[in-house]
Amino acid sequence: MKKARKIEDNYPEKSKIRIIGGFLYFIILLSIFFLLILSDVNLYVSILLILFLFLLGIGPIISGFNKKRLHNLFHRKAPQLQEIKTDQIKKFQPMTLNFEYKSSLLKKCSKCGMLLIGTTKNCPNCGNRHFD
Repeated sequence: MKKARKIEDNYPEKSKIRIIGGFLYFIILLSIFFLLILSDVNLYVSILLILFLFLLGIGPIISGFNKKRLHNLFHRKAPQLQEIKTDQIKKFQPMTLNFEYKSSLLKKCSKCGMLLIGTTKNCPNCGNRHFD
């Protein structure tokens, strides 16, 4: 209940500050717009610039400044190092480099010289079973 009263008590003051801040911001934007027009800047460029500045500034005025969010944005915690757990060393199977390669994709018939795919058993041209 105390927190609810505290929020309700500050609400009129915050709304007044937001209205006054928004009004001042609008006056500043109008003065910048007139300065841009007087300095012969293109009308479309000046309107886009004022629209961008308006949208950039009106968001915090409407939603209010969240102090926790701003604090977290600028003061982030450093990542904590995790402790390395010491486990027993896992035993691996010894690996040998003695292995046979797979058959080649293309084979050449030793009799007629025809190129054949690796899965063929007999040469379709001469019937030879021996390949290079």
